Amino acid sequence: MIEYTKPTHGDYAEYFADYLKLMEDDHRDVLVILKEQGEQVTKALVQLTDEQSSYRYAAGKWSVKDVIERSAEKILPGVVGS
Repeated sequence: MIEYTKPTHGDYAEYFADYLKLMEDDHRDVLVILKEQGEQVTKALVQLTDEQSSYRYAAGKWSVKDVIERSAEKILPGVVGS
């Protein structure tokens, strides 16, 4: 199994420094964290009603459903949408 280490200064753009500071005390493998976050997002999304997932706060703005669809299109090109 590949072991991932946290990036050190110089491995990332300075813009990301504040985000990485938020994870300083978390020593879990990044893949474990990503898996847990995926599960949390999925759990939250399946609880939304169709009305909630389709809600747009203004004309022309994306709904939760739109964001998920567009994200899936980027991750799974040729499998989703078209």
